[in-house]
Amino acid sequence: MKKIVLIYVLLLHILLALIAVKTDVLQQLAQKIGLTSSHSELGTYYYQLLPFHIRVNNNVLPKSVLFIGDSITQGLAVSAVYPQAVNFGIGGDTTMGVLQRLPYYSAIKQAKAVVLAIGVNDLRWRNNQSIIHHFDQIIAQIPNTVPIIISAILPVDENIPSKVGMNTRIQKINTILSQRYQNKQQINFINITPQLVDSHNNLHTYYHLGDGIHLSPLGYKVWIKALQQSIYDVEEKNGK
Repeated sequence: MKKIVLIYVLLLHILLALIAVKTDVLQQLAQKIGLTSSHSELGTYYYQLLPFHIRVNNNVLPKSVLFIGDSITQGLAVSAVYPQAVNFGIGGDTTMGVLQRLPYYSAIKQAKAVVLAIGVNDLRWRNNQSIIHHFDQIIAQIPNTVPIIISAILPVDENIPSKVGMNTRIQKINTILSQRYQNKQQINFINITPQLVDSHNNLHTYYHLGDGIHLSPLGYKVWIKALQQSIYDVEEKNGK
C-alpha cells in the first residue's frame, strides 16, 4: 500500500513539474511575439486580436492603405475609403498598444499609406505630453518613404457624464499634432472636428451612437469623405 502511495505522489509531482514547464514555455513564447505586457491598459481583447492581425499582415498586397487605430477605426468600412485597404483597428487600443504591435506589421514597408487614428483612449492613462511623445515614436517606426495620414483625435459629447472635460485636452493635443507635422513631407494631418461638433463644441448627437464617442453612420460618412480626399492628395503628391 505504501508503495502505491509513493508511486502516486511521484507521478503527481512529475505531472505538476510538466505543467509548470509547459506554462513557462508558453509564457516565454507569448513574450517573444509580444503578446504579454505589463500595461494593464491593453486588455484581453487586444491580445486576442493581435495574432489575427499578424496572420492578415502576411497576406496584405503591396500598395494597400493600412488603417491603424482603436474601436472607431475598427468600425470603419475601410473599403469604402479605398478599395485596397486593410483594417488594423483594435477596440480599446491606445498609442502604447500601437507602439507595441507596429513592428509586426511588415506590410507597412510596401504600403501606399498608413492611416493613424488613435489617442482618445490614452486620455485616461497618460498626460498630453506623453501622448505626443508616443506619436513621435510611432512615426519614427514607419519608413520615411511611406506616407502617413494622421486623423485628429475626434471630439466627444460631454453631455455624457463620463466624457466631461475630454474635449479641452483633445483640442490641445490636436493643435500640437497639427503644428508639429504640418510641414512634414511624409505626413498629412486631417481634422474633421469642425464638421462634427455642435454649437457647444461637443460631438453632435447626429454623429455618435449615443455613447458620446463612437461614430454613427452619418459620422462615418463625414470621416470617410475626408479620408478619401487625403488619400487622393497622397496619390497626387507621390504620382500615384
